[in-house]
Amino acid sequence: MVKKTNETVGIDVGSEHVKVICLKNNTSRYHLVAHAFFKRDNRRGLRELFRHPILRRGEVRVSIDDPNMKIRKVDLPRVPEEELREIVPWSLKDVIQGGPDQIDGYLFRYLPLSSLPSEKTMPYLVFALPRQRVQEQLAYLKELGLADPRMVEPQIHALAYNVLYNYDLEPNDRHALIDFGKTFTLFATVCSEGLLFCRPMIGMAGETLTQQIMRDLGIDQQRAEQYKVETAKEKIPEDKNQTLQNTIAHYLSKLLVEIQRSMDTYLMLFPNQPITHLFLTGGGSQLFGLASHVQQTLNVPTAMLEPFNKIDTASFYEDEIAEKRHCYGVAAGLALD
Repeated sequence: MVKKTNETVGIDVGSEHVKVICLKNNTSRYHLVAHAFFKRDNRRGLRELFRHPILRRGEVRVSIDDPNMKIRKVDLPRVPEEELREIVPWSLKDVIQGGPDQIDGYLFRYLPLSSLPSEKTMPYLVFALPRQRVQEQLAYLKELGLADPRMVEPQIHALAYNVLYNYDLEPNDRHALIDFGKTFTLFATVCSEGLLFCRPMIGMAGETLTQQIMRDLGIDQQRAEQYKVETAKEKIPEDKNQTLQNTIAHYLSKLLVEIQRSMDTYLMLFPNQPITHLFLTGGGSQLFGLASHVQQTLNVPTAMLEPFNKIDTASFYEDEIAEKRHCYGVAAGLALD
């Protein structure tokens, strides 16, 4: 018989970084016992990390992101679970690249949404990720010494669980969540019963803004990344500031349009259930003044997601986790799930 551990490990495998959170569940509260943030190409550091006893004995859960992930809300018949597993892939046949013949090339995960028992169909949020992408990422982890994780989750599901644990949602609350990734950005809506809605935000990836800053200012990638977060005037050379401000303003205009479009699409599916709060997370969320700008323009209370809002972090100095906390939402959600 396998002994159940009370330590869980969330590993968020991003396009550029690997984020790791280890939690210990003591009675009714989780405690942060370890955290790590590594570049993907730091294989030596990751190998050493994955040899740590906590990762060896803890239950490991992994999230793998990919800009080619397909997400759809579908209504399916109320059938036994074994039949549902057969039906789900075909519900996305029209959006799978290459059509129905390529269904076997994808891995599917589906989450039930709330519905009335009297309804003949059941709504699901279905995720489809290229099978090859998942296999490549798991092979990458195995090569670093981490094999056979307990589960592989879509990152937005892990973030939704983070919100549910860390915030007290009332029955009428609808919390929107924007996860700014390097290669793609997702918009999702969460209620007290779980994830309701999810869609990609086209053209809002972090690398899109970085590349535009590089082109407009004639600077390298490292400097462009720095300028993205330090867009306050006093921190930017005078000869670069106005151009940077124009680039940022153009990006923000497109971002606000895309957020509004996401909210409108959500309301078409869930009328009379308006967004009550909006949370920002991920590396791109650190754009200077972003939360206040979104709130002021869209008139929706907006804040940065606090991934450790109800998690005991007393074993660490605040400065140790403050700098990267905006990147830990997925890893913490995996460890909580």
